[in-house]
Amino acid sequence: MKFQQTFINCFLFLILFLSFVLSKEIHSSPVAEICEFDQIEFALDPDLSNEVPKEPKKSLVFYRKRIRF
Repeated sequence: MKFQQTFINCFLFLILFLSFVLSKEIHSSPVAEICEFDQIEFALDPDLSNEVPKEPKKSLVFYRKRIRF
């Protein structure tokens, strides 16, 4: 019985230790992602009042970005 309790304690300690170490490793070395877009669209608001709208504007005109980057 004592062996079983000791084994369970060691196993739990090992799991906690590995989860701590692996979480640090994952956050310290993130995988770089390269994103490529076929097209980018942006919207321009003809209203130049510089006020934040209370509701989202749904009638904006979208333009395609013409310069590749």
